[in-house]
Amino acid sequence: MDDLAEMGVECLNPIQPECMDIYRLKKDYGKRIAFYGGISTQRVLPYGTAEEVEAEARKVIEAMKENGGYITGPSQEIQEDVPYENLCALIKTANQYGSSNKL
Repeated sequence: MDDLAEMGVECLNPIQPECMDIYRLKKDYGKRIAFYGGISTQRVLPYGTAEEVEAEARKVIEAMKENGGYITGPSQEIQEDVPYENLCALIKTANQYGSSNKL
């Protein structure tokens, strides 16, 4: 990550919670690199309830949006096994909690 920041990378996508500590990335590099993603496409989106998607998305958004530099989104492509209700829950939560007016 240090090399990416030194090379001038401005935004990292994807950030995948299954294989990265996204909160540590934000803590260590959030002043130098923006992050895009972080909502699990392997656990909560396809297999959780709409309420679980809202809770996970809110947790990630609240932690990652501090001081700006976060774009709410799925960690990877959204697959066809994701229920429509879960997509709606993600969008609703992103709209409700995602804006910090800082990039």
